Amino acid sequence: RAVLDFAAEAAALNLSPFSDAEKRGNPATKTTGELGTIFGFDWNSDDSVPSHTAGTITTGAIVKAATAHAIGVKTIICTTAASTGAVALLEGDIVTFAGDDQTYVLTAAVTQATAATDFSLSIEPGLKIATSGSEAVTVKATHVVNLGFHRDAFGLAMRAPDAGIKALLGQGKAGNVMESVILQDPVTKLIMRLELIRGYKMTMWDVDCLWGTALVSPERASRLAG
Repeated sequence: RAVLDFAAEAAALNLSPFSDAEKRGNPATKTTGELGTIFGFDWNSDDSVPSHTAGTITTGAIVKAATAHAIGVKTIICTTAASTGAVALLEGDIVTFAGDDQTYVLTAAVTQATAATDFSLSIEPGLKIATSGSEAVTVKATHVVNLGFHRDAFGLAMRAPDAGIKALLGQGKAGNVMESVILQDPVTKLIMRLELIRGYKMTMWDVDCLWGTALVSPERASRLAG
């Protein structure tokens, strides 16, 4: 799956590999105005795509001088060389190291208020290119989190709300509460509770559910830049 905000969708619609029939192999984008399925992704747009507000690096940060880090390492010792240096980086920031085209995400926030003191960056994935020391560290600017992901990257858990609520509600005045049942949608498998409640000259159908989500496999999701 891929989810873009409307600005990114508009930009993608202008890309010839997405929109030109002779390059895509069909005229779907030209006729529908939608990206559809291409390059193995189902492309969707959403006006609720969040933005990531990036942390800051003041007056330059570098991998600590004369400090080597091997390929695969996920904790990088850094420092700021200038007397005015400071770092206030956030979990989720995207950073790069000079000489390495790979981008890395910070898995923990880090603050260094005093210049020329060490601080450690916790990154994912592990280093793709070893460092020898003094490589410049940069942080990507604030950006919209357009996302490409495998469906197994995220987990949705649901459980039936307390079935005992039916007995509890039944203790009210006769005729007020008529029924409370647990339902599972046969298509989505979502579990919901339906309450049919009789009020003052009206009948109310009330539906609720109990659920939670989590990023369970982050290696199966990636932010889309551009």
